[in-house]
Amino acid sequence: MGLMQQHIMEGPQFDYVSKGNPTIDVNPRKQYATWMNITTGELFVCTKNTIDANSWRGSYKTIIMAYSLPKYSVVTSFPSPSTFPYGLTFDGTNLISCDSGSDRIYVHDGVSSTILTSFPSPSSYPSGLTFDGTNLISCDLGSDRIYVHDGVSQNILTSFSSPSASPTGLAFDGTNLISCDPGSDRIYVHDGVSQNILTSFSTPSSSPRGLTFDGTNLISCDSGSDKIYVHDGVSSSILTSFSSPSSNPSGLAFDGTNLISCDSASDKIYVHAREDGQVVPYWRSYISTVG
Repeated sequence: MGLMQQHIMEGPQFDYVSKGNPTIDVNPRKQYATWMNITTGELFVCTKNTIDANSWRGSYKTIIMAYSLPKYSVVTSFPSPSTFPYGLTFDGTNLISCDSGSDRIYVHDGVSSTILTSFPSPSSYPSGLTFDGTNLISCDLGSDRIYVHDGVSQNILTSFSSPSASPTGLAFDGTNLISCDPGSDRIYVHDGVSQNILTSFSTPSSSPRGLTFDGTNLISCDSGSDKIYVHDGVSSSILTSFSSPSSNPSGLAFDGTNLISCDSASDKIYVHAREDGQVVPYWRSYISTVG
């Protein structure tokens, strides 16, 4: 007989009774403490009672556990192509950057300072980039528009108005375009790649500049706080944050392994490696339903 089945058969004597699920900081005195959610009828057993990092397994196969968040550190940096880098993206092979000083978009050779090609931006103040798997997408502070390029080229397939007056960052989560704006201090989730907005939420600080998506979580940077924020999925909830390498973070990209940032104060591009095995002093609840 399994541990869960054993506890279910022991009867109605539970250590905790609540209208909700247990959390990772219940901290029961004993392992295998029981928790009954009287709203759903699910019985939980504490399989690990480490302080503030409890693990619980439910009779409906819900798992609640704690895990450590990643830590990013700068492993290399190189000069940006011009004097005011303001956006980054990665197309699966090459880093792409834009610069509001030169009003150009640059295609790098891999993730390096070597430039394969460059072309003019659609308007006078390029401020953000992303890649949707087929086409480059850029935004511009001068025109307050978002542009869908034909592949990675200066040719524009279509454009539309940004949600507010100062678009500065773009990301693509595999389905929807995401943009941010320091005028409204909001992050916008678009309906696909269009001007229609599904939802929006507040930014972590007052001057959002760059966005990227790492396959699970949205990551943003802010030049007001000089921080980089890892969001909980695509939401306003923040899992963790850390200081940017310099004083004016202005763009982000994710190459499938490393986080990449640029800074318009240092005119540099930074490659951040995710440090596996590092325990970050922050714990959150991870809830999943198995099966």
